[in-house]
Amino acid sequence: MFKMKTNFIKWMFLPFLSGMILMSCEKEIETIVPKIEVSSSSITISRLGLNDEGNTSTIDVESNVYWRATVQQEGEWLEIFPKAGTGSVTIELTAKLNDDAERRATILLETLDGTKSQIQIIQSSKDETIYYHFEDFGTESISNIDVNFFDQWTKKGIGSLFTKYTGLHSAAVDNNNSAAGYEGASGGNNILFPSAESALIWGQVDTKGVEYFTLSFGAYSSNTLNSSDLKLYISKNNEEWIPLNYTRGTNSGWGLVKSNFKVSDLSSMHFKVVSKKEGLRIDDIVLLEDPNKQGEEIVFQTIVDDGMPVGYVYYQEDFSWITEETFGGTAANFPTNELGFTNANITPAQKDTINKYGWTQELGSTYLRVGLMKLSKTKVSGDLISPPFSAIAPFKAINVQVSFDVAMYASASGTLDLDGITIEVRNGGTINSQALTSYTTDVDFWLRTGEEQTEPMKTITATIYGATSRTQFRIRSAVENSEQNRLNKSNRFFFDNFKVTKAPNE
Repeated sequence: MFKMKTNFIKWMFLPFLSGMILMSCEKEIETIVPKIEVSSSSITISRLGLNDEGNTSTIDVESNVYWRATVQQEGEWLEIFPKAGTGSVTIELTAKLNDDAERRATILLETLDGTKSQIQIIQSSKDETIYYHFEDFGTESISNIDVNFFDQWTKKGIGSLFTKYTGLHSAAVDNNNSAAGYEGASGGNNILFPSAESALIWGQVDTKGVEYFTLSFGAYSSNTLNSSDLKLYISKNNEEWIPLNYTRGTNSGWGLVKSNFKVSDLSSMHFKVVSKKEGLRIDDIVLLEDPNKQGEEIVFQTIVDDGMPVGYVYYQEDFSWITEETFGGTAANFPTNELGFTNANITPAQKDTINKYGWTQELGSTYLRVGLMKLSKTKVSGDLISPPFSAIAPFKAINVQVSFDVAMYASASGTLDLDGITIEVRNGGTINSQALTSYTTDVDFWLRTGEEQTEPMKTITATIYGATSRTQFRIRSAVENSEQNRLNKSNRFFFDNFKVTKAPNE
């Protein structure tokens, strides 16, 4: 009986054992085929190391096995993360700024059994033009559409991902287009400002950490276009607007507006164009990085008042310390007997006197005259830099008015020098707007050499916004040496009676 039971259990166990053996064999037979799939086999990145949208470039990897990645490249300009993985993984590419020719690298993904996948990375050369914002308003024929309801925006560029448009009494139209009105004109649609105070606002446009930009767009007027007819503004928050200087001829028809500027520590910008007369149009907005790093610096000021009353005098200089006894010469014989700051003939006592009053220069060609300064010489520019406005309390930022007397130089025979001076502010503050650190103006007043001065020079005033105890004033020739030589004329002038007073904090 016991033996029968044993046999019965044995026969019951055999099918189970057979199944286990079969299952084991099936598992041994099953094999995994390594697979690595990538979102792209070739990626082009800009010279900044970004993709077309201005973001970090990435590669999506799908794999069923573990892989490791290596970068084959000349030099160390491309980094990737992560460098290994399995399943669904996104690899981020970090490329250094390219200031040379186009360069290439290969990312090699390889499994333990030797399965490989390659991605070719191409970085554009230093000559690549990168659009931060490009808008031609489309080419599809339209009727007169209010800007706020227009939906054919082109909106390209690495800073334009979040750009939106709003308008005030402005419309997208397809008539009277730009055609060949300027280089790069697209034709197609444009924005019409049918009345004065019409406006177009666009932003945000991301800076991607860049500071220097060139903004351009086509502008149309049926007659002469003056600078007062079209206003351009910039903002960091779409609330506080600062004027932007621009250039454009006064001709009627289409012409290109261009503005070069610098912004610091700004992640994004907004822009506004306002017409001051009816019938103006704009087209083809283009925002590029300026490789020449030129233009006015835009500074968004914060005022911290020092409690002094309006009109309070922080600094004044009439150059009365420049006397015949100390420096020689007379008021009637300028510009002879000139002694410049760096002239080897200056005596130690004269140099000590100059240093005591703290005025300096960078360009040279700045001379001491009796009771005043003379800047520049024959076809060579000169400049003069004031001491810091140290009478302003530390850690305060206020608005001040600067005033000074100035006159352009005329020869004894009556030949007039080129008109124009440039005024700058340094180390804190902006001048004559809450945006610009320099501006150029004509003087329209000349003093004739060899004659004693019988009438006062012209007084010029300017407002410095956000001046601090470190702020300095600079005045210089407005015409470059090359232009003076081309015209065979000089750009000399006289400077006197400089004064800095408290202005309203408005």
